[in-house]
Amino acid sequence: MRRAREGSVIPPFLEFLPFGVFAISPFLRTSAMHIPSPPFWVDFGRRPPLERRPVKDKLSHDQIKSLIRYGVLLAALTYAFFVLIEAVIGILILFSLVALIVIVLNPAVGWLERHHIPRPLSATVMAFLVLGLVGLLVWLAVPPAAKELRALAEQLPYLIDRAQSWLVAQFSGGKTQPIAAIKPSRATEMISQHAWPILSRIGTYTISAVELVVSVFVVFISVIYTLSTPRPVAEGFLRTLRPDQRERATDLVQKIADQERRWAYSVAASMLAVFVLVYVLLGPILHLDFAFLFAVIAALLEFIPALGPILGAALPTLIALGDQPAKAIWVIVGFIVIQQIENHLIIPLILGRGVRLHPVSVVFAVLIMAVLFGLVGIFLAVPVLAAVKVLLQELYYQPRETTDEGICQNVEQIVSGEVGEEDDEAPEP
Repeated sequence: MRRAREGSVIPPFLEFLPFGVFAISPFLRTSAMHIPSPPFWVDFGRRPPLERRPVKDKLSHDQIKSLIRYGVLLAALTYAFFVLIEAVIGILILFSLVALIVIVLNPAVGWLERHHIPRPLSATVMAFLVLGLVGLLVWLAVPPAAKELRALAEQLPYLIDRAQSWLVAQFSGGKTQPIAAIKPSRATEMISQHAWPILSRIGTYTISAVELVVSVFVVFISVIYTLSTPRPVAEGFLRTLRPDQRERATDLVQKIADQERRWAYSVAASMLAVFVLVYVLLGPILHLDFAFLFAVIAALLEFIPALGPILGAALPTLIALGDQPAKAIWVIVGFIVIQQIENHLIIPLILGRGVRLHPVSVVFAVLIMAVLFGLVGIFLAVPVLAAVKVLLQELYYQPRETTDEGICQNVEQIVSGEVGEEDDEAPEP
């Protein structure tokens, strides 16, 4: 055992404290410490003695006791922080939805206020209008979609059997093998067995019907109150900043709000356009069964960029393959055309010169948010990613960039894949 001072003994488990002191020495003002870092191969319990350089002072017993207290306090605060975040994460997600809805509806409420309609009345009217519109869409879409879903569940084993038979015939030289018929009950059981492990990974924030009603009520009331009196919220946020930071913060908030509104408007327009185009393609043109159900699914999947159109086309293609294999090709071609119309006509007209998100970053954000927060995380993935990109662009990239010419040259060097030229002569030492 090592002694720090005469008459005081440091326990063996505290022999690594000098390394912690070295890490936080700027805060403890112990600049006299010159303890080298241990090599990476050293592990706990069996390490060679450290080679120490001469030091002017040593840590006193009181300093070591203070260091222990600070370490325990820091560990306790860190643990309490993560426990608190885990407990309130549902509330944070709920109020993130409130903030997103308020950002989207605020221009309309402001327009009504400028036309001499009191802001509380304008906020209440807009909130009830949106709630009524969503309720009307649910009332119109759910009954026929549920009816077709029940019919699809009954015919799905037969259609899958026909699709398997056709695929086996194509890839085995015409030699098909009999495929046993699958009963609907057995098909449902198989789907449940295979789907549940996947669905159980998509977040742990599942809610019951009562929790759903309570959450909708809380969001509805919070949206009305925030839209009615937004000035105290904005004032409280700006008062937390220094006067020289408020103008920059206001500009950032406006840019983020603009991108969130553009995203919401583009998603709404894309959902409507995709529903109409998919229904016309699968129904009147290809005469495929369950066209209304597939159109609703494709419209809802517009919330998932990049992956949504692929998932929306998968089930209609499988059903068309079981009906008539030639239809499957036309289904794929039709979905590709719809995707091109959406990307090059609908979204550019609404987004304009908005924030462009790379598909890989979108997929990455969607998967992370899905694992962390479930379906609500999928819905919030793109808005969060757009806000993060604006913050990085304004706070990190712009202060560091002087010219785009050098960056463009470096980008071309990276993506070209060419190996840099090496000098034939080695540099002299």
